Amino acid sequence: GTFPFCFVIDGKVYVGGRWPNCASPTPTNAVYRYDPSTDTWTSVASLPQALWGGAGASDGRYGYVLGGLNVSGSYLNTLYRYDPVSNSWTTLASYPLNVWSPALAYLNGSLYASQGGNNSGLTPASYRYDIASNSWTAIANAPVGGYEGWGVSMNGMFYNFGFHTTGGYACTNQFYLYNPASNSWSSIAIFPGGVRNDLRGAVIGGRYFGGFGHDCAPTFHRDWWMYCP
Repeated sequence: GTFPFCFVIDGKVYVGGRWPNCASPTPTNAVYRYDPSTDTWTSVASLPQALWGGAGASDGRYGYVLGGLNVSGSYLNTLYRYDPVSNSWTTLASYPLNVWSPALAYLNGSLYASQGGNNSGLTPASYRYDIASNSWTAIANAPVGGYEGWGVSMNGMFYNFGFHTTGGYACTNQFYLYNPASNSWSSIAIFPGGVRNDLRGAVIGGRYFGGFGHDCAPTFHRDWWMYCP
């Protein structure tokens, strides 16, 4: 399937909310849990609605899914929280924008979201969600609009790797970090793998390991890189 969300809780991977295949162009509300200790997949509680292109993140206790497109092709402003103990979903405060494929990550009691696509095009708008108060606050806009970015938190910063940029179906090798202390964005080192979209990865030991994606030619890649802040 395409454009699923994913997050990790207690060493298990949760994946769902995707467009199954070209022969079945309808999003699904199915969600699955992968347990690496047993190498098995298990179906868990379905999303409140079918969607695809939502962004996932976890605070270690709960999983969160932001935005996406529904079965009617409408952009969503929904934020859902998954509780693995009760195996249930809760609808939280709506995102200030309807948005598809934003970058999302958890950092110090908050979720940070940036960019995404909607009926107005690609947005640079960014927001912080305070988990304790269930509320959204606008933060500085990203330097460019984009979508399909991959958000991670690392060393107290929010990073956005590998996205399409404003101007349509275009990729870039310039990615950014957000500093919550100064409410500002900065460029990071140019990605040496060339322009890239869907640069998926994970943070291990204060470093980002990522790769794959495509360069909008589109040529698909299977290389793997390490970013040292």
